[in-house]
Amino acid sequence: DIKGSTNLFKKFDKETIFLITNAIQRAGIHTALIFGGYIHRLQGDGIFVYFGGKNTTREKAVIQALQAVSVYTHFVKNDLKEYFNSQGIENISIRTGIDLGYTEDVLWGNAGIGEISEVTTCSLHTSLASKMQSSAQTNGVVVGEHVKSELDNSKDLFKPVSYRTGNENDRYIYKIEDRNFTYTQYDFNWILFLKKQPFIALDQFGNVIAKTENIVNPLSVASLRPIAEVSKPYFSYD
Repeated sequence: DIKGSTNLFKKFDKETIFLITNAIQRAGIHTALIFGGYIHRLQGDGIFVYFGGKNTTREKAVIQALQAVSVYTHFVKNDLKEYFNSQGIENISIRTGIDLGYTEDVLWGNAGIGEISEVTTCSLHTSLASKMQSSAQTNGVVVGEHVKSELDNSKDLFKPVSYRTGNENDRYIYKIEDRNFTYTQYDFNWILFLKKQPFIALDQFGNVIAKTENIVNPLSVASLRPIAEVSKPYFSYD
């Protein structure tokens, strides 16, 4: 979701806030779909996305989720920031939480009544993904230990959140003390991960650029033009 979204009402009118959140959500939807995500729900200024399926391995689902969130976070932190700044909108950032629920730990069900319902999951790890999002720093990503365990030789990509905060209480996102159960949350180094992806190249300064011959192409400022033209009467773009 958008970090500090409630405080946007201190700076902008409701129409501008809607345009900010809608642009970020649409960009997030576009990115998730590229990497095989299923948009389950729009939650206020956030997006709830599933990755995986019967024909997808756990490792592949995790990689797709991490690829999507890495591309998306890079876009918001860089390209979208430039566009917002050009419109006088500053300090817009996001936070993300990702977790993996194993089959035996997840219950799928139809929640609600009749047409007022949705097929959704009941799982500790569904809840923890949202909870870990709130632990993330600005334009940061926090993941659960199940996510980390699916990537071999990836110690450089994950650090316990407690390393960043200096508070050992932040190491675990969840505890059941009478069962001696703890679940670790990790800061995910998404920029390092992104630089290792096959669809990414680095320029002479080490900046991330997309390989143009690859079907996966991170978003650009120009991608927001159709949204802005409809939503902002004063929008202009050369």
